Amino acid sequence: MRSLLRLLIVSDSPEEAGDIEALLTHHGQEVSAHRVENASQLRAAYTEAPWDAVLVNWTHARIPGEEAIAIHQRSGLDLPLLVVAGLADPEKARSIGAHAVVPPGEWDRLEAAIAHEREQARERRRARQAEAMRAAAD
Repeated sequence: MRSLLRLLIVSDSPEEAGDIEALLTHHGQEVSAHRVENASQLRAAYTEAPWDAVLVNWTHARIPGEEAIAIHQRSGLDLPLLVVAGLADPEKARSIGAHAVVPPGEWDRLEAAIAHEREQARERRRARQAEAMRAAAD
């Protein structure tokens, strides 16, 4: 097993969240997942635990994809946000802040997409730290 992957899943479907967790576990990933169903739960979840990635069902009945992305951005946390279901236009999700889109039926790409986006977030953090060190030295 690899290191623990802490997922925040925005979905109104316990089955979908379970399927995601089962898929990743089947591929050897240890997963701790927490599912939220509404905007207040999502906002609270950002303060309650450290997450490695956020997965959003775009067509969630109580938190539409656009709203979930807006809440994510307001959190100020640099976490990968991936749209994992129900999106007709992946470019729209990317244009408003999703880091990646994994359409239904292509979940075999989910593990690689999460790993890639986590690495991108680490690179952004390193760049910010290097910039802060340069600024402090000036």
